[in-house]
Amino acid sequence: MMLWVALFMSAHASPELGASVVGVVRADGPAGGGARVTVGFPARAIWAVEAQAEGGATTAGGYAVARVAGRLFGESTEVGSLGLWLAAGAMVDERGVAPRLTVGISVVPAGRGRTRLRFDAGGEIGSPGLDAAHLAVGGVLWGNDGEPRSPRPVRPEPEPEAMVESESEPLLADAAVELLELRVEPADALVWIPHPVCAWAPASEAGALLAEYGGEQPVQVRAPGYLPATIDASGGEVTLEPAPEQGAVVIVGWPGDVLTIDGRQVPTDQDGVVVANAAPGPLLLDVVGYGRVAQVDAYVGDGMALWVRVPPPESVRVLFGANSASVAGTVVGQVRALAEAMGDGHVLVRGGSSPEGNAEANARLGRRRAEAVRGALIAAGAPADQVHLGEPEVADGPPGAQQRRVTMTPLRSAP
Repeated sequence: MMLWVALFMSAHASPELGASVVGVVRADGPAGGGARVTVGFPARAIWAVEAQAEGGATTAGGYAVARVAGRLFGESTEVGSLGLWLAAGAMVDERGVAPRLTVGISVVPAGRGRTRLRFDAGGEIGSPGLDAAHLAVGGVLWGNDGEPRSPRPVRPEPEPEAMVESESEPLLADAAVELLELRVEPADALVWIPHPVCAWAPASEAGALLAEYGGEQPVQVRAPGYLPATIDASGGEVTLEPAPEQGAVVIVGWPGDVLTIDGRQVPTDQDGVVVANAAPGPLLLDVVGYGRVAQVDAYVGDGMALWVRVPPPESVRVLFGANSASVAGTVVGQVRALAEAMGDGHVLVRGGSSPEGNAEANARLGRRRAEAVRGALIAAGAPADQVHLGEPEVADGPPGAQQRRVTMTPLRSAP
């Protein structure tokens, strides 16, 4: 019956020749591959009849198959079409000759040309059940009609009719552009048209895009040197306000420094750094901490960031009289100034003495001098836990007033 149908179709349709490479896996274990040749008769767009001849080899030996198949395809898309096919025939292998029923699917990508791809997958069903599964990759090598690769032909789109523009009645798009008047100052401003347009456009060209947009979201307007603004999507008028001049300053000090910028106190971070906005022009920076009071003059430019390093704190020396551990009235001011400017800083106090005389006596004298200065610092307001005593030092060089000293050295943290 199937053979008669194939002969009938050959009398009413143009045949097409195809070939495929086939991979086979048998249910009892052997696997292999071969080749398939097809002669098809696509009588209708969605169904066709074809004859198949296949041969190859598996790990168990050679095989050959002859089939007559019918194909049925679904609606084609831009990608292609998917079809089912059912075939009846016989298989010859090392086990002998046996009838086979084949069920499979076909995928035909969309496109045109005499050479058209095709992908087949199916299963061979014998008397015991599923006997083998196969996958074929190939297609049509030759066809008279050169129809699209998709079995369902794509209807050509009709030629568009020429539209005659009426002089008295403008097109709707032109009318919409005329209605959407957009006036923006400054003239070089850009307008952001939201989705689905998603585009920046000069203000002079934004009217047409606003007509195409037709949405409800606000429309953004921006220009360099001006504050941004929004307008209604239906158009309108907007004048952008000039952006205020603005600069920035990066100040690098010590942790715990108290910084004042033009009379405004700002805290430092854990590394002693401050990043702040600043108006363009002269900048006066006051720094207090670690016993120092410093001023830094700088100038900030519009749109520029200025980097300023604060002068680091310096060691302070307090001098003593010979064989004396008393803080003289002449140096009380130095000690008080350092205490008042301590802030969160720490200070290391080390007493010294001249090298002549007994070394142990000199060391004891140096320690008493350091303790006296530490007491004076605390009495002047320095926190006791921020003032630390160091080991006495014996100054080098010839004896003199500079060797009878106590050195107060700023520290970033407790020793």
